This record gives sequence, C-alpha cells and structure tokens, in this order.
Amino acid sequence: MAIAHYEWFKYFEFAAAADAASLAIRQQIDAVAPEIEQLGSGMAGNDEAGNQWGSAWDSALNKFLPNACRLADAYGAIANRAYTAGVNFITAEWVASGGKGPAPAPPTKPPEHVDQRVLVGNLPTSIGDNGDPFITDIPGLKEQIGKDLPNGNDVKLRIVGDLLEDLRKVIREHTDEVRKFGREPGRSTPRTRTCFTTSTSAMFSAPRGWPKPMPPHWPARHKHSAVSLSSSAMTCDRPSPT
Repeated sequence: MAIAHYEWFKYFEFAAAADAASLAIRQQIDAVAPEIEQLGSGMAGNDEAGNQWGSAWDSALNKFLPNACRLADAYGAIANRAYTAGVNFITAEWVASGGKGPAPAPPTKPPEHVDQRVLVGNLPTSIGDNGDPFITDIPGLKEQIGKDLPNGNDVKLRIVGDLLEDLRKVIREHTDEVRKFGREPGRSTPRTRTCFTTSTSAMFSAPRGWPKPMPPHWPARHKHSAVSLSSSAMTCDRPSPT
C-alpha cells in the first residue's frame, strides 16, 4: 500500500542509533573494566596525599562506570520506545487509510539491546601501600623524608586514563549519532513541540519495576571521566515528505 507521509521514518532511525549506542557502550565497558580493575588497584600510596587523591579517584570511578552502564541501558530503553512509536505511527496511518491489504511492515528490525541492567562498579580501591624506604648517604635526609615514601604509580595512572578516554570517545561518538535524530525543542514551532512531548512521554514511560531512565551524573574529578550529555533532551526532527 502507499503511505502518504513518511514522518514516521525518523522514529526507526532514532531507534536504530540508540540501539547501536547501547551495544557499543556496553561492549566498551566490558572491554576496559577488567584492566581498569587490575591496574587501578593500589596505584596510590596510603600517605596523606595518596589517600586524598586515591579517595577522589575511587569516588569518581565508581560513579562513572555505573553511570556509563545506566546510559547504555537508557539508550536501549529509548530504542525500544522509539521503535514502538514508529510502529504505532505507521499502523495508525494504515488504519486511517482504510486498512486495506496487509499492514505495512516496519522498515527496520526491532531493537536487540533493550534490557541489560548490569552495573559495573565497586572496584578495588586505588589506595595501596607506600613505596620502599629511601636509602641515601646524605645526613638527615632520610629522617626528613620518613621511612616509607609516598607511592603514586604514574604508569598505571596513564594506562587507566587512556582506557577511560577510549570509553569516553565511544560514548561521545554514539551520543552524537543518536542526537542526529533529535534535539531540544527550544523556540520551535508548535508542531515540533508536539513531537517532543509525544516522543519523550512514550520513550520514557518505564515498565513496571524499571526505574525511569534519567540523564546520568558524570563525575568531573578526573579529566578522563568528565563527560557532559543529556539522554533526555532529545526529540525527533520530522523529515520532509518525499
């Protein structure tokens, strides 16, 4: 059957992008988390300075990784709801046109990464033992420095930082892909505002027992874990009929 308007197609593109984002982010988390756990454990000393930056690191990391998992799950939920909205849209048009012949099939397959809900977090602390004693023949220097030296493993820190940067890039790239099909309404037309309202209300109506997806809070204590984005500030841009 012929469909008069193709305004529903963005729903399926939106769903496909969000589904791909959910998979890619989760895969990257699974790839880097074991190495971050291994290398990050005990890479700071337990002196005053080591405790201070190690505690800050632990707090930021154990917020960032779970929130990255939640973001992957949120994109999966968004994909499912956007796909459902698209199916409802084309079905409504088919019914409105008389419902003759077979109902039109969706142009894309359903999302595959809807329900994961596995959090990665509670990693071992980065605070560990101090380094070996300082040995020197300079009179009084050992007494001034103390027996145990503060320990900060900058090699491990650099590797872990690079792993987190890799995860950040995946999040940013796929978020940009999702946002190609959505934007905040701002000072927009009533038509766009209607689309924003109906899309977000449909996409964020969580099933029973599922917490409502919310924009994640990203820690900003470390440059490798500072990400700013909002998964809720999206709506579909309606394409021109072709």
